[in-house]
Amino acid sequence: MSETKNPMVEKLSRMTLLEMNGLVKALQKAMDGNAQGSEGASDASGDSEKWSEMTKSLTSMSVGDLSDLVRVLEEEWGVSGAPVAVAAAASSSEGEEEKTEFDVMLVDGKGANKMQLIKALRAAVSGLGLKEAKEMAEGANVVIKSGVAKKDAEELKKSLEGTGAKVKVA
Repeated sequence: MSETKNPMVEKLSRMTLLEMNGLVKALQKAMDGNAQGSEGASDASGDSEKWSEMTKSLTSMSVGDLSDLVRVLEEEWGVSGAPVAVAAAASSSEGEEEKTEFDVMLVDGKGANKMQLIKALRAAVSGLGLKEAKEMAEGANVVIKSGVAKKDAEELKKSLEGTGAKVKVA
């Protein structure tokens, strides 16, 4: 650990976490008391003289001394005041939206039971005539339905594959 010139920094670096917690609470009370127009930090804190002395010392420290104190405490206790990277990871995953609409494609209907496949196609696509269903069943890489919810797409795929057809959900 590096040498510091300010005795308060050295004193604070030797404090336990429990003592530091008490100091933080005293500082918070002092700040609340000052915000409400209280006369001083020691009156607002109501804590022991030890905390009042440290509170006064901390409030009179320069920004540079406080920065040194933070560095010394981080080194002494093996902790870091840096923000955790969890928030960055969460925000990066927000950019990737989960796909909600899928296309069901008949890849190959040649190995399927044609009659069952045509019935399944007509049941899946409203208004599909017998001729159109037969053309779809005989074709390859034909989009049966597009913009379908995942659950519906999986159900349609299962029913078409039950006829022996090769189906892809994309």
